[in-house]
Amino acid sequence: MISHFIVLTTFGQIFFSKEFGEETGVDIALTGGLISAIYSMTTETQREKISDMELEDKKIIFRETGKDLLFVLTVDKRMDYADANDLLTDLAERFQEKYGEIQIDGMILSDFEQDVDQIVARKLWYTQEETQFKRTWWDYLAIAWIFLLTLWYPAHLFYINDVMYYGYTTLGIVVPPIIQEGVPLSISFLRAFIISLYWFIPAFILYLLLQKAKQVRAMYRFMVEILKRPTRAAYVTILPNSFITPAFHMVSLALATSFFGKGIIWELKNLPIDDLLELQLARHNPPVVYWTLLLLVTFTTITTWLFLFPILISLFSGNINRTLITNLMKITAVPTMFLVLSIAMGGARILFILNFHPQFLDVFGVEIRSLLFLVLVTI
Repeated sequence: MISHFIVLTTFGQIFFSKEFGEETGVDIALTGGLISAIYSMTTETQREKISDMELEDKKIIFRETGKDLLFVLTVDKRMDYADANDLLTDLAERFQEKYGEIQIDGMILSDFEQDVDQIVARKLWYTQEETQFKRTWWDYLAIAWIFLLTLWYPAHLFYINDVMYYGYTTLGIVVPPIIQEGVPLSISFLRAFIISLYWFIPAFILYLLLQKAKQVRAMYRFMVEILKRPTRAAYVTILPNSFITPAFHMVSLALATSFFGKGIIWELKNLPIDDLLELQLARHNPPVVYWTLLLLVTFTTITTWLFLFPILISLFSGNINRTLITNLMKITAVPTMFLVLSIAMGGARILFILNFHPQFLDVFGVEIRSLLFLVLVTI
């Protein structure tokens, strides 16, 4: 992602330079003189200071500070512009902190390399070599545990309305109500404490696993990075294919969300029911048919986002290949998180909690035209 970093004066004297990646054999002294000449020429002729310059595959970013110092960073065009600017700002600030009061005329500041490496490693952790993301057995254990949690938490989340007064049974676990007639207050507190352990202990185990599972931490950290700044999506091309794992976690989370939350009610309601299907519903166990259709629609919806769209994009771009499809899947795993959330918010249990009545179609037909319902659907 980074090719060169140079610290020089506006008249061409170099104080520090570092080349990243493979050696290119570029003459740094000649490069420094050329950069200085371009910078000075644009300042003189256009009466404006140049901030960046684009080449065929790279871009050069300039930052001038006091004492006629010029900081120059050459980066790959895939790198987010804001990230490159932030990195250059941090490098310039560290240089000023370290050498601000020192007379550096004529000096080559080779001891600044350690500072540069530290800042680059912190700001651009995803540019590390693929060997840094090598998967260990801790990563496999964490991946398997996350799959279990994608089932565990939806199973308990969508019964939150029953916890207080009714109790429920899920995943073979019987959860009694917290508030129950004839039950002492001390027992209610004990039940509330036990239920809280259902939420806390699995998360705590995951926390301990992630202390060792370096690659899994990197996967989800990268997803957060894209959410913060979507223009970082191009970085997937330098990450290993194993970073596609969160996409499969999204599939299991969507299925669990749909099953326990009775989600995607709208798609099911609009499915055409012909005479044959009605006959099957009459002859077989209706709940089995219902859940089969529900999970089928959920699986189709989520996999279309994650797998089919990348293939279609590759086909339309005329550049269909495994690498492109894999990279697109890494990117689409991020917005799919919002699709899973919409499945939850469209589920019947959420509507019950919000005091709607999807089980009574005559009442629900009036409720869906209410302002409250329209606001919630819009959100």
